Amino acid sequence: MKAKRIAGITILAMAALTGCAGLATFQPVSENQQQALFQNLQTNPADYRVHRCPGLILVEPESSDKSIELIGEGCRLSDPSTEPPALDTHRSTQFRALQGKNSDLFAYIQWNSRAYRVGAKEIDGDTLRVWCSKVEFGGP
Repeated sequence: MKAKRIAGITILAMAALTGCAGLATFQPVSENQQQALFQNLQTNPADYRVHRCPGLILVEPESSDKSIELIGEGCRLSDPSTEPPALDTHRSTQFRALQGKNSDLFAYIQWNSRAYRVGAKEIDGDTLRVWCSKVEFGGP
């Protein structure tokens, strides 16, 4: 029994270590950078692809040679000229820069961290997989 438990823990630890390789980072964006992003979205909406999921907005520069695979229920690509992201300065969730392993910028992302979990992993140097799932509250 003890040997099975140790083997199971070892397998889980190895899976966690290898599974974490290539995870992307979410870097805070200063208020000035965020204001510039919103201004640029309003003046040049064709320069961006905006992905929306319930509780999440992902803004991807169109000129980038990077691509995003967004996985989540209800996620869709929207037109920033008709549905620009709303700037709410009183909101506790600010945009973050979504960066790959080499600190390459893939997109800007904002989500409700109380209700949704978000993760990202670099698949290769040009592709990032982002997933979003609702946090389930409650007991058995």
